[in-house]
Amino acid sequence: MKYLILFVTLLITILPDSAVAQSEPQTVTVGGKDVSLRLGFTAQPRFSYAVEPGAAEDIERLGFGMRRFRFKTYVTYGDNMRFFTQWEGAGGGAALIDIRGEYKLNDKTWLRFGRFVGAHPRVMAITLHTDMDLVDRPGIAAVWARGTIGADARDYGAEILYRNPRLEYRLFLANGYNQNNFRNEANNASITGNTADKGMAISTMVRYFPEQLDNSEIGGYAGYNQSKNPLTVSPLAPGVGRGFFSSSAHAYWGAIAGTQPFRLKLDVVHVRYDEVVLPSGSDYQQTFMGAAVTGAWLIQPVLELDLVYENFNTDVDIAGSYTQLYSAGLTYSFSAARGAGFMGQKLTAGYTYKDVASAADPAHLLVLQFQIMF
Repeated sequence: MKYLILFVTLLITILPDSAVAQSEPQTVTVGGKDVSLRLGFTAQPRFSYAVEPGAAEDIERLGFGMRRFRFKTYVTYGDNMRFFTQWEGAGGGAALIDIRGEYKLNDKTWLRFGRFVGAHPRVMAITLHTDMDLVDRPGIAAVWARGTIGADARDYGAEILYRNPRLEYRLFLANGYNQNNFRNEANNASITGNTADKGMAISTMVRYFPEQLDNSEIGGYAGYNQSKNPLTVSPLAPGVGRGFFSSSAHAYWGAIAGTQPFRLKLDVVHVRYDEVVLPSGSDYQQTFMGAAVTGAWLIQPVLELDLVYENFNTDVDIAGSYTQLYSAGLTYSFSAARGAGFMGQKLTAGYTYKDVASAADPAHLLVLQFQIMF
């Protein structure tokens, strides 16, 4: 506890006296078209204390970490072209996780292409890393991503995005695996990479924004993925990739923290993998199902309390495959105290109690995470 107190004191001491200034994008003219450039930055340093059961005694760990360090560029070229890139720092290096181009087809419709977040469950990366209620997204999002297209939830593909003030619709055609970047040339020794792979993924998503409820939405997602990528291999049938059908639904009354006195969010995620034959000769089909409920109370304009309950089964047909997560967090917004947005500069203390059916004792995670964004 003394380490937590010292860390909080340090953060408060080094906080800037005023909110980060937001300047207008800089504009130049290239080839007769106006080009504007805007930069973005997010840092999420954290201090964590974790406990989980071990073979002889509990395993404890205490230390600092950097959950995210992101640098973003937004480029607009004329009236109908946009480009977005996002870099993430990790250890001593950096990775380009987003590279997206967009072409405006009409006032409400865009064609998007590259490696980016396409149509998938709302609870995952469509909820931006800067907009999470606690220190992380609900666990059902991470479990879905790790067993489908990859942990960062990006994919190589093309998407039609339609949006008006009340409705958003997406149709996404992609490779189905975030590590699969098919870019062979005719002058390669093998233009196929000596790999036979015709499996791709298609998904769609709809979001409706009720006129009478600001910052609220309902919607759903559905997709079928035939890539049979390595993430879909079951331990019961080693080496056999599986296609899968995935879907989700959500209803948010207050999507973003700090916007209203009370908020309520519901997410449900489902994955049904194609049937495979086990080494024993029997057929096996796995179904993942998870749900998360989030409630929030804005105690003061600068202080919000969040409670999250989750329950997911890695295979609904196997007894004892469930995991339950009970999370609570308190967020203080330094930027809101200065009259700016709630999410710009904030400090969150979050606690999670993890009950896994296969474990005799629960695990515990306590995180103190700061967010600075501009």
